[in-house]
Amino acid sequence: MVKEAKAKLETEVGPVTARVLEKKSPRNFLVFGLGHDGLVWNALNHGGRTIFLEEDESWIQQMRRRFPMLE
Repeated sequence: MVKEAKAKLETEVGPVTARVLEKKSPRNFLVFGLGHDGLVWNALNHGGRTIFLEEDESWIQQMRRRFPMLE
């Protein structure tokens, strides 16, 4: 999964971001907004703790049902 996440991030966000995350993980990592890319951020911080801040309670519940490993 980490390999797939890296490939997705490199094409969608950019190679600079992917390199920084690869060198800095595992870390405590705070992400503002829980989007469909949540699994990517979580996988790139392998061994670390990734926490998402999201204000839409219904969206949080939906994502928790689909991906219970996300915080």
